[in-house]
Amino acid sequence: MPPETNENRPSHEDHAILPPAPEIPAEDHPSGLVADMIEAGAWPAPALLRRLLESGDRAVGPLLDLLRNPPDGDHDCPSVWYAMGLLGMLHPPEALAAFLELARTCWDDLCNEAAVAAAAYGKDAFQPLLDAVRDPAARGYRRVALIQGAFLAAGTDSNLLAQVGDAVRAIFRQVADEARADRQFDDELLSDAEKAGRADHATDLHDQPIEEIDDDDILQPSDPAEATSAAGLEPDDEAANELLPAEELGYLVGSLHNHLGAAARPLLKAAFDEGLVDLDLAEPELLDEEPHPPVLPDPNRWLGDYSTEYQLREKVEALKKSAPVKKPVWTAPPLEGTTPEPQPRLDPVAPIRNTGPRVGRNDPCWCGSGKKYKKCHLGRDGGD
Repeated sequence: MPPETNENRPSHEDHAILPPAPEIPAEDHPSGLVADMIEAGAWPAPALLRRLLESGDRAVGPLLDLLRNPPDGDHDCPSVWYAMGLLGMLHPPEALAAFLELARTCWDDLCNEAAVAAAAYGKDAFQPLLDAVRDPAARGYRRVALIQGAFLAAGTDSNLLAQVGDAVRAIFRQVADEARADRQFDDELLSDAEKAGRADHATDLHDQPIEEIDDDDILQPSDPAEATSAAGLEPDDEAANELLPAEELGYLVGSLHNHLGAAARPLLKAAFDEGLVDLDLAEPELLDEEPHPPVLPDPNRWLGDYSTEYQLREKVEALKKSAPVKKPVWTAPPLEGTTPEPQPRLDPVAPIRNTGPRVGRNDPCWCGSGKKYKKCHLGRDGGD
């Protein structure tokens, strides 16, 4: 590189003639686009989401602000889901921490979605997800989702899979002990009630009169606010996150079977033999089936999938408007001895048929959760 001289050194005049950076129109600024997305509610136009995606790094900050400070403090609002989808496609490093925070603090579908979004970062997300799995504060649906995320982040790395497997086996044994304690308590309570059934007043284990046993009273903590203050959650959120031990075992059976296969079979079979697992969530026959490890969804397909769903909804709404349903008109029954007037004949409507491959009740769910279809999306898809 030649030494800088007065001849080749840039002058102040050279800088002055450079064109100024173009200003971004207010309507195209990412913050404004995010505000438009929030205002659009449940179904923002795909073109709006595409403009946000095309904003690239400039959209990352406003989208992360939305995750951290959702409208009305509601993380389950539609705009949070769309922000996660867009950030998953943009894949900025700083989004990983936001996904992990949602996975640790939210519950149900949102927690699962955040854990999967974090898992897309692969080995960068593995250790934080594994630490979250091992955290004693992780319970219920949240822990199930974090376990799924850790398995997905491990990918096909046998060493990482073994680490998750060891952690989940330890959790499984702990939850199995809780299920045994629950069953023992129920058995003792029922036994004492049966023994005292001949008396005028049945008593409990503490010789107190049994007036009425309410399942809600038994299952709910005496002070939910105190139990959830450390996690910064509202009592209602934590109550929705809770799982009974037998239910959590049902979910863990699916994860261990699908990811570890035969290596987990003795542990799972022993739990089934003891009757500790909720059979509505997992059945013993699952252990005889081929494992189906869930596949990490491709985040780059998110906007395309959403656009397809949006267009389908638009077509359905258009059909509703173009062919309004005629309401039947009530007519009085004919008088005795008279002939009823002929009614207009309605044209038959062809049934709507599903031409795609049918998912069996016991097949893995199409969403990739690792659960059986009947325990996951069957009810939401309108199945029996």
